[in-house]
Amino acid sequence: MAHKALFVEGQTERIFVEDLILKTHQYTNLTLEGLRLVGNTYNNERTSYPDDYPTCGKAASHYLVVDVGNDERVKSVILARQEGIWDEGYQQIIGLRDMYSEAYEKAFDQSNLGKKLSKRTVDLGVVSKFLKEGNSFTPADHPSAGTCHLSFAIMELETWFLAMPDVLSKALGLDVNEVNDIIQSNTDQTFDEFDYQFVHPADILDKIYGKAGKSYGKKESQVKSIVSHIRQEDYENLYLTGVSASFCAFYELLFDL
Repeated sequence: MAHKALFVEGQTERIFVEDLILKTHQYTNLTLEGLRLVGNTYNNERTSYPDDYPTCGKAASHYLVVDVGNDERVKSVILARQEGIWDEGYQQIIGLRDMYSEAYEKAFDQSNLGKKLSKRTVDLGVVSKFLKEGNSFTPADHPSAGTCHLSFAIMELETWFLAMPDVLSKALGLDVNEVNDIIQSNTDQTFDEFDYQFVHPADILDKIYGKAGKSYGKKESQVKSIVSHIRQEDYENLYLTGVSASFCAFYELLFDL
C-alpha cells in the first residue's frame, strides 16, 4: 500500500474523491486528510478520517486530498509543492481536474476558426492537446521522488454522475427512466464514447435537477447529497462496466489496478 497525495481543482472533486476513497476501502485500514488551499495557505476546512487523525498516525494506506480552488492551478501547485510532498514520505502525486474550462473554450475557438464544428461537439484535437500538455512534467530531482500523474475528468466530473443514473434518481426522487430520458435527449451522437457525448455535463445535470424542481450549481450540499447515495458497489460497477473511460483511468491510478 502507498501514501498518495491528490491535488484536485475544487470542492466538487474533493468531496467526490474523499467519498470514493473511503467507500472503496470500506472505511477500514486507511487514514485520510482533506484540505483546502487558499492562495498558498491551507484554511480551516479540514477533513480527517478517522476523527482522531493525525493523532492516531498514518495507516498503511494514507491519502491527502487538497482542493486547490481552480482547474488551472492543479498542475502549478503540484510543481510548487512536490518536493515537500516527497519529504513527507508520499509515494505518488495525482492531480484531478475537469477538461471543460475557460482554457478549453479558448482553445476550441482558436482551433475552429473558419470551421463548422458545433460547440455542442467535443473537439478531440483540443482534448488530445490538453492531455499531452497536462502530463508533460516529471517529478523533481529528489532522492525520495515518486510518480506524478495528472488526470482529467472528461469533460467534467459531472460526467461520472451522469454515468450513474440510478444514483441520481435516488438523490432527486425521480424515476430512473426520467433521468435516462434527459441524458439521452442531450447526448451528442457524434461519438460512441460516453465521456465525449457532453461538452458541459454540469448543464445536463442541471436539467435533471430541473425535472425535480431544483437547479444544480455545484454547491457543497448538492454534491454531498449525490455522493451520499453512491454505494461502494456503484463505484465498482462504474469501473467494471467501463462506461466512463476517464473514470476508469482515474480509478486504476488511484487504487493501483
